Amino acid sequence: MPTLTPQQFARLMRRSGPEIEREVQSTLTAAALAGEADAKLNATRLLRVRTGLLRNSIRGIVTQVGTGATGFVVTLRAGNDQDVKYARIQELGGTIRPGRSRYLAVPQDPGPALTGAGVQRYQSPRQVPGLRVVPSGAGRLRLVDDDGRTWYHLVKQVRISRKLYLRKAFDKMQRQLPQELAEAVLRAISQ
Repeated sequence: MPTLTPQQFARLMRRSGPEIEREVQSTLTAAALAGEADAKLNATRLLRVRTGLLRNSIRGIVTQVGTGATGFVVTLRAGNDQDVKYARIQELGGTIRPGRSRYLAVPQDPGPALTGAGVQRYQSPRQVPGLRVVPSGAGRLRLVDDDGRTWYHLVKQVRISRKLYLRKAFDKMQRQLPQELAEAVLRAISQ
């Protein structure tokens, strides 16, 4: 492309406005979908996938903001309030404490409380008939059945380390976008 004066470039930009907007939106949509794919891959690698609900809840979204072509926002998000409440704590980490009881019941892994896929067989230890509390040394408690098999460990809190499955995908997308957007603008003004 030949060298342009600032005035020539400004005329090209005014004339190519709609094409630029379409190219930019198309490039951002492709980037959001690539970011979604990267985040799903990260979730698969970094988390112990049992049901796939969190991974399937990940979305890359492009939203136009303001009136006219004032800008776009690219968002990567995961989770919802009904099925995937744990998406935020898996991303950022944190401490889980019991809500209404003194202890959290953590299933023995592997153990009788979990299926082969790692999913709990019961919603609550209270649903398992015949469990009793037994001390397991160092002030720890566990729930065992009549055969002495450990089903659950009772703990005051659980610390979840941060995984940053979304942040890593977003950072990768952010590094690639400037070059992709520059190419999109050049495609639009050279038409």
